[in-house]
Amino acid sequence: MMESINQQWQALSRRDQTALLVCSVALILAVIWWMILQPMSKAVDQQAISTRASADNLARVREMALELKQYQASGSSQSSGSNAPLSELIDRSLQTRGLKMSSFQPVKDGEVRLRIDDAEYTKFVQWLYDMEQQQKLTARELTVTPTRASGKVSVSIRLAR
Repeated sequence: MMESINQQWQALSRRDQTALLVCSVALILAVIWWMILQPMSKAVDQQAISTRASADNLARVREMALELKQYQASGSSQSSGSNAPLSELIDRSLQTRGLKMSSFQPVKDGEVRLRIDDAEYTKFVQWLYDMEQQQKLTARELTVTPTRASGKVSVSIRLAR
């Protein structure tokens, strides 16, 4: 078997041998790329996304734990007003207005960043007024972007006590 392959190889011209070697190397490199390196690269990218999501979740859990400790330490049995944890206060007020937050991220002590998608503009403005006037929160950053639906907006806001 090896002898017949060797005879066929010797029968080829020098130019054909070189072309065959170059094509073989290119084929081997392509197989290595598509079968090994590209799937590994995708797996690494997916793992990085998963790690970022886990880190975000951990930050939210830590903020909630801190707010729970503050709430328990205050000894307050009331769950409304400015003594309530910021996340609870915001969530309850959004539900009252029929709005839903798509993300909530603690920034630092007494300050949070949240995103509200597909909110009715008038409901959002009423909610923001309540937050500033009744709950004494301050909007530090506010980005309002119109959506394709008439009268609806997407909002990114940073609130502070």
